[in-house]
Amino acid sequence: MTAGIVASAEPTASTALLYADDLVLGNLGIRDGGQVTIRAAPVTPARRVTVTGPVEIAAAVSPEMLRLALLGKVVTAGDDVSLLPQDVLPDASVRSLVAAARRSLANTVGYAWTSTLLTVVAVEPGAGSLVTMDAVVAWEHGPATHGSPGLPGAGTGTGADAAGAAEPEEAPSVDELPGLRAQAEELTELLDLGFHHREVLDRLGTTVSLGVLLTGPAGSGKAALVRAVAATVRARVSPLWAPEVAALTNDAAAQRLRATAASVVTGGGPAVLLVTDVEALAPAEDAGPVATVFRQVLAEVVRSGAAVVCTTSRPEAVDPGLRAPDLLTLRITVPLPTRRCAGSS
Repeated sequence: MTAGIVASAEPTASTALLYADDLVLGNLGIRDGGQVTIRAAPVTPARRVTVTGPVEIAAAVSPEMLRLALLGKVVTAGDDVSLLPQDVLPDASVRSLVAAARRSLANTVGYAWTSTLLTVVAVEPGAGSLVTMDAVVAWEHGPATHGSPGLPGAGTGTGADAAGAAEPEEAPSVDELPGLRAQAEELTELLDLGFHHREVLDRLGTTVSLGVLLTGPAGSGKAALVRAVAATVRARVSPLWAPEVAALTNDAAAQRLRATAASVVTGGGPAVLLVTDVEALAPAEDAGPVATVFRQVLAEVVRSGAAVVCTTSRPEAVDPGLRAPDLLTLRITVPLPTRRCAGSS
């Protein structure tokens, strides 16, 4: 059994025929011309979807990008699903995000993204669930989205509702990140000094800038490292996925950036603004007006005493201006798990 989205055929089409693509036929386990039984099913928003796929795809595609690729699709555990984003049903408010996902997939995966198939491992609440922006989407034995980005979903529900109901993801410990002890110690030392030992800096007549560029291949655990270290120094983390903001209009993107910065600065206590895939907001070439606002926002957050950590798997694509003295002064490189484990063995 499988489930999917149907569309009405032409009025003159035969009512005894179902036109289905090879993916649906494969999930049904039949060939072209086989017999099927069709019944209507209620539209049930998915709470959580777990998928698996080729190792190189899981390493390159973030959970947020994966959710956009699945947005608007009906999924059932055991079925194959295409990485190619649905371009028919997503709500108008998220179409720009889907377009951004298409561009990001083309850049990170290459031409193979149009034909890559993934396998749905588990779906909550059950078979035939519709993926919306409210759904938590995860790679099997890998990272998951951090709740809803606060945008309307495709079909039902709103991101704000889901975000309010979702429980925060528990931060991993540094011990759960093999081979990252050196990077964790470097980041911990910086944040601990800036957050909890300002008086030492005052006595020495110096300051420290809490701006970090964290580089490393996709899937190397950059965001997990930041959350683990933030938990160690008792700081809250405010995540921001750069491609999502870059897909908005200039005014909406600027408003989103300023609102996020305000929440970091005025939220109380030590805080880390975590910007993933930063090259989408601060590209090395063809930077637009949003890039200027982004730099201003980062500078404001750093001046306030909060920390900014920007991650990227393509440092050559990031605006060199972000390495200015008042922005991201420290760069930390994270290797892939296989390389770092081999190096520490």
